[in-house]
Amino acid sequence: MKLTQILSFSFIFFAGSTHLPVLAGGSLMLSDLAPLLQQSSQLEAEIENILIETNRKITEIVCIGGRVSGRYGGLGGARFAPFRCLFGEQLLTIEADNIVRLPDGSSFPLEELPDRDIFPEEMSLFFQFRSRSWGKIK
Repeated sequence: MKLTQILSFSFIFFAGSTHLPVLAGGSLMLSDLAPLLQQSSQLEAEIENILIETNRKITEIVCIGGRVSGRYGGLGGARFAPFRCLFGEQLLTIEADNIVRLPDGSSFPLEELPDRDIFPEEMSLFFQFRSRSWGKIK
């Protein structure tokens, strides 16, 4: 599977989701996911090893994830899990819970965002690591 096929698949996957407030797929750098990666020492070690093997830097690895619609206030354009990152012929998929934090400190799953009536600009999105999987690109 080539990168364009992965990206196309991801756009279809994310756009076809009925449970998340999605606009389309979007890219981000693996380094942008540092707070999520730091939740798993095993994943950090695996990434460090593959970066050495592929002679790449964390700032050179592009990942894709869903993109929150602009109609949701301060979260518009934010990327959400799952994330897929390509390391040469290796594809890393990172699964995480997507959590919205409100200005008052309360939080709820991103999936509940469409049920809300108010979308403050000060909302933020954070992730709780669940799992990761590696696959080969064919």
